Amino acid sequence: MPHFSGESEGEALDDMLEQGDCPELDRLEQQARIIAKQQMLKLYETAKAARTGTQCICPSCAKPFTKKSYQQAFCSNKGRNNCKDSYWNRANDDRSMRAQFFASRR
Repeated sequence: MPHFSGESEGEALDDMLEQGDCPELDRLEQQARIIAKQQMLKLYETAKAARTGTQCICPSCAKPFTKKSYQQAFCSNKGRNNCKDSYWNRANDDRSMRAQFFASRR
């Protein structure tokens, strides 16, 4: 990462972020999102395939829960901050944009 003499790398990075010209950081953030989605999908598929009564890990919040019915895949799906909606808002790009739009209106 190029930086000016007299500046630390951290200061140079802060300057680049403020100016908005850091394509490498954008690429790394995109890769991190892809990896996170793949891990969430793996946990979701594992929870869906598990038998009733099995200890599973919630794909959204990573809390352990006991599966109570064959279709359960999340630790909660009720209330304002439920894991099911949170998962699908992050897993689907269209739904993610819509969720961000409505979150900004609050």
